Amino acid sequence: MSSGKQTPRAKMIGMMYLVLTALLALNVSKDILNAFVIVNKGLETTTESFGQKNEVTYKAFDFALKNDKNKVQEFYDKAQKAKSYSNELVKYIEDLKKELYMKVDGLAKNVTDTTTLEYVNSKDNMDIPGEILIGSTADGAKGKARLLKLKLDDYNKNMLALLKDKIDLGIDTKDPAASAEEGKQSWETHQFDHTPFAAVITLLSKLQSDVKNAEADVINNLFSNISQSDFKFDALAARVVAPNSYILSGNEYTADIFVSAFSTTLDPVIEISPNGQVDTVKNVVTGKIDNSNLKIDKGMGKYTVRTSAEGPVKWGGVIKVKSPDGSFKPYSFKSEYLVAKPAAVVSADKMNVLYIGVDNPMSISVAGVPSEKVKPSITGGTLSPGGGKGKYLSRVTAPGKAIVSVSAEVGGKLQPMGSMEYRIKYIPDPVAKVANMKGGNISKAVLQAQGGVIPTLEDFVFDLNFVVTAFSMTRSGKGIDPKEAKSTSNLITQEMKDMIKASRTGDKIYFEGIRAKGPDGRTRDLGSLSFTVQ
Repeated sequence: MSSGKQTPRAKMIGMMYLVLTALLALNVSKDILNAFVIVNKGLETTTESFGQKNEVTYKAFDFALKNDKNKVQEFYDKAQKAKSYSNELVKYIEDLKKELYMKVDGLAKNVTDTTTLEYVNSKDNMDIPGEILIGSTADGAKGKARLLKLKLDDYNKNMLALLKDKIDLGIDTKDPAASAEEGKQSWETHQFDHTPFAAVITLLSKLQSDVKNAEADVINNLFSNISQSDFKFDALAARVVAPNSYILSGNEYTADIFVSAFSTTLDPVIEISPNGQVDTVKNVVTGKIDNSNLKIDKGMGKYTVRTSAEGPVKWGGVIKVKSPDGSFKPYSFKSEYLVAKPAAVVSADKMNVLYIGVDNPMSISVAGVPSEKVKPSITGGTLSPGGGKGKYLSRVTAPGKAIVSVSAEVGGKLQPMGSMEYRIKYIPDPVAKVANMKGGNISKAVLQAQGGVIPTLEDFVFDLNFVVTAFSMTRSGKGIDPKEAKSTSNLITQEMKDMIKASRTGDKIYFEGIRAKGPDGRTRDLGSLSFTVQ
């Protein structure tokens, strides 16, 4: 990683990669190869995390461009180039990884989109990666590793060209120093010659992570050239900040009144018009001035008035700030707030339905009332605190309806604030899948790599786990008698694996009688799946 700004996660993954590479050099057993699966998965997660963080910076560029196009356009355009360079290189490496998956395990092109290192059978294959990446020459000049190196060099050059000050992007393609044991090596052979497939994929994932990290360094450097304060504030102006503009009748309305750049040692002069009679052109109060509800402290005015009648209330005033020459400069402002009756707000965080057997998160609040003074209850179930202010978990037991009623302590008295009706339902049935498929044509290699039948809740808001408790598998085909095997779990048994291994193109594989148990304790019949071996 570049500029010494590696995250703890990235450092850990990098150390694991070095250790595993050293162990391979010592000819440790094949079990070590499986550890590369963990490292590779971590690198892919880190790359995704970098991408998400970079998107936040690009959105900041979009916001800055809208505020001051003349100042930001140059840096915005360079950031877009950095994004394009990075996406292009990451995609090239990803396509190279897919090609390796296809050649090493003999997979179809469309299968590689969902295949991961975990399910590759030939993790220790050194021949095919060498043929593709190193080629027929000893220095790797004829292999795709040479093209990868050139692309990395071009990327490094193009990214640095976007910056005024050169920084280390952490992408090094220099040939290693010659050693007594290995002699002179090129970067290509040092990285990929006689390297197991699992290590090759992990190294390529690391390069993708390095690219996204370099992208982060470049766009953050570009963004640092923009002074956001230039376009956030371009003039002195009056400000009114009210913690709440929706007030319950009988409660107080409070607002802070101040100039955005104020002195803590010199208080301004503030004139309040409770009815909002202010001329914002001449910066004067045109109606009656009433400062009885105003206090000024350290350059800030605090306006507090007790509400009574319901409805919108407009108010305003003028802040006068003393200038260096001794005169006062006026800044007018207007604001408003709404006085309303107490009302409860109840919402299910997932949808307007409560499900049996799970914790249903709910948000319950009353405008203007602290959460600790809100007292909710429910029929047909229970409510318990849900880990935050206004957050609750409801548990219901039978289909039908539930009523959530809310009371609140206002003025020392418990008052009803309203209620909300919800439907109560069972959790819907999941969909059974094998290889993330519900049936159809499937390659024998993919089917052999599967460990079991997986139940999935499609388009459902809760993250729930169903467990397959039983199913049967039948193989049929031309010229053979149908054969059936049974499983008492979600796992494909050894007998089933032998049946799949013996299958031929055109054979039918059926998964039937699939039963699954959900978190509500109910067992469901998930039907059957039908596959044709390709």
